[in-house]
Order: sequence, then C-alpha cells, then structure tokens
Amino acid sequence: RQRDLPVGWRRIFGVSDVNGLQPSSSDREVEIVELPSPDAFQDDLPLQIVAWVRQYREDLKVSPEALGRLGEIALDRGLDGVAEILPAAVAVADRHLELSDLPQASPQALFIDRALETDDPLGTLERRLLTEVLDRCDWRMQEAADRLGMSRVTLWRKIRDYGIERPSGSEVKR
Repeated sequence: RQRDLPVGWRRIFGVSDVNGLQPSSSDREVEIVELPSPDAFQDDLPLQIVAWVRQYREDLKVSPEALGRLGEIALDRGLDGVAEILPAAVAVADRHLELSDLPQASPQALFIDRALETDDPLGTLERRLLTEVLDRCDWRMQEAADRLGMSRVTLWRKIRDYGIERPSGSEVKR
C-alpha cells in the first residue's frame, strides 16, 4: 500500500529471470535498494531534466533560466515537484521552455528563502514586519505599537536596535 511509505518513497518490485527461469516463492530474496536524493545527483540534474522534457516533446529546447528553476524545484520539493508542473509547462511552451512557462515562487516565499540565508532569520523577519507596519501606519508610533501588540516604548527600542530609520520626507506622527 503506497500510503504506508514516507513522502517521496516508492516500492519497486522485481524478479530475476536467469536463463528464462522464474524463481519459486521459496527462492525469493528481498533486497532493499536506497535510491539517491536529488542532492546526490545534483550535477546530473540538468541532463536528467532535459531528457525528461524530451520525453514529452522531442523538439522542445529548454532555456538555461527554466532549467535552473526546474533544478531548484527538484532540490526543494523532490522530483515529484518537477513531475507535477512539467506536463503543464511543456504544454504551454512554444519552441523553447522558458522561465515564464513555469510557475513562479511567490514574493513571500522568496523573502523567506532570503531571510533563512541570513545569520539571524527571525531578526530579519521581525525587522521587515516592523518596517511594514510602520509604513502602513504612516509612522504613527502608537497605532503601529497597538497593531503589533506591544507598548510604544518597546516599539521605539526595537526600531533603535534594528537601526530602522524613518524614510526621508515623512513627517513625525504620534
């Protein structure tokens, strides 16, 4: 039953057929073969993706940008992630599979990815949240503090600690 397997795992069954002889049930051996993750064959991933695209359409070329994005998807979500989007992408592609034929990551997901690459991901997220709320409140400190669920003094301290500066041209509002 497939649902008993961890995500991304598949059961593969096979029998040896040496000289046309089928093994009897008592001769069966179970061998577990661990298949590599996409990380293990990262260097070969572009070749594999192009071959996979050509299974759908032999004449289709793949742009380097699209190939890079498909590789990112494979490393991020596994080959199942590529399998989900590839048929639709190939269907909408003209003569070249372009980056615009692939689903794009949301700006929020891209920001999270960039934040995770920093030394202080939570601090990066908090700084961004503070800046966004301050902008939405036109830098009215009490309103921003209320929306964030903190005191005005705490908000001032965080602004100072993160080095957040009021954009030039905006006036002080209380």
